[in-house]
Amino acid sequence: MPATARIPDAFAGAAAAMPEPQRALLVDGADPSTVPAEEVMRTLGGGVAAACFATDVVTLPRLLCRSACEALAAAVDAEHDCIRDTVDGAPDCQLNLTCEELSALIGAANVEAIAAVARALDLRGGGGRQRELAMVEAFVRKYTPATRPWHPFHQDRARITVNVALSDDSQHGGGRLLGLFADGVVRFDRAAGDATVHFSRVVHGVSRMEHGTRYALIVFLGEEPPVRRTLGPDGVWTRAVDV
Repeated sequence: MPATARIPDAFAGAAAAMPEPQRALLVDGADPSTVPAEEVMRTLGGGVAAACFATDVVTLPRLLCRSACEALAAAVDAEHDCIRDTVDGAPDCQLNLTCEELSALIGAANVEAIAAVARALDLRGGGGRQRELAMVEAFVRKYTPATRPWHPFHQDRARITVNVALSDDSQHGGGRLLGLFADGVVRFDRAAGDATVHFSRVVHGVSRMEHGTRYALIVFLGEEPPVRRTLGPDGVWTRAVDV
């Protein structure tokens, strides 16, 4: 097995300042069953309510076919921005896409499939059948040990998030999607094309990459709220107003 890469300088400070329960899961690779979700939630501060524990979360196998996953991974390899993330201020390797650009890469039918699984979860959560669930944001993100080794626990800023693995988790070390559930921290092990669909208020993160490359498509659906919560590099949640 390849050796675990060192923490890059751009992330070393954040790792050192991270509260122990978060660091254990995100940086040190602790078994999720050994770290109580309640302890993690307490370290996130008062901006996150207990109601934000994951409840309705669905993982759907093979929502996207292998060729669609490869097209999206190739797109972010060819063109991406390295901008500072709103969650931790660290650089992301990310390709932002409009709905039209996403359709051009994977086809309109696949875009509609993404919207359909989001609508299904919205209905389970009390959303009306006539409510529009428009795509708010879509992007492809690339993780490597040197460029973006992990992603802190956070909440998204729409109603529904569709998170699609574009690479097999078995093909890289680390880089697992983690969710906070009332009965514990859950690690999602996924194959390329598998989609995890959840309410955007659910607290989740990505554990540290040890080797290889991880790709994911993230789609936010539903109206973006005017006020969102973000987690700073010092572990403090702040409230930002969108204008």
